[in-house]
Amino acid sequence: MTASVAGYEGQIASAKAGIIGMTLVAARDLASKRIRVCTIAPGLFNTSLAANVRVDVKASLESLSRCATAVAVTR
Repeated sequence: MTASVAGYEGQIASAKAGIIGMTLVAARDLASKRIRVCTIAPGLFNTSLAANVRVDVKASLESLSRCATAVAVTR
C-alpha cells in the first residue's frame, strides 16, 4: 500500500495514519495465511506537483532536508 496526499500538513499526517492503521488490520487478518502486508509512506517527492507546494510547507515535510526520489524508494 502507498500513501500520498497533496494538501496541508495535517491532511498528509491523517492520510498516512489511516493507511498505517489499515495496514496493521490487514497484516493481522492475513498473518494466519502467511501473507505479509507492508506500507511505504515516504515524504515529499521531487516532482512537478511538489514544485507547487509552498516553501514553508515543503520545509516542514522534508525530514532529511531533501525530497525523495522514485529510485530511492524502490531500492
